[in-house]
Amino acid sequence: VFASGCGKTSDKSATGSKRVLTIYVPCGMVLPFTAAKEAFESSHPEVTVNVVLDNGNVVVRRILDKGEQPDMVVSPGTLEMKTLEDGGAVSPGAVQPFGQFELVLFAPRSNPAGVSTMSNLLKPSVKNLAIADPKDNSVGLYTMQALKAAGLWEKLQDKITRWDHPITA
Repeated sequence: VFASGCGKTSDKSATGSKRVLTIYVPCGMVLPFTAAKEAFESSHPEVTVNVVLDNGNVVVRRILDKGEQPDMVVSPGTLEMKTLEDGGAVSPGAVQPFGQFELVLFAPRSNPAGVSTMSNLLKPSVKNLAIADPKDNSVGLYTMQALKAAGLWEKLQDKITRWDHPITA
């Protein structure tokens, strides 16, 4: 997980007494960032934190295509930050890693295909493997890398469907 400032200074509120810090955060990080927001505001009463939740690749498009300028961007990984750097929205060297994800394999609650390991994805009973698109989303990129490392990526191509967002997948 990565964060970077986007070169914008904090805005003053309508009263001029509080600074507003706007942070774009991926939806999957709502719980830790709600807690971090509350802790930060508690220890910095002169600052109001505006957390804007959206998908990582949508955040990139909001910044690069629409010109939005948050004070900070949190990304689920390197792909989004590299795209922001390449687009000139983030200065090289400004990106700071601050956490990590663990790979998780989801199966339907009833699990009719009996999936409990990555190699189980090769079973004929597994008809579809939905992932975030690796070209647009770090979660999808890391999924692809894990499947390649396990020797499964090429073997699973006929089952893989790619989606814009991890939550959709």
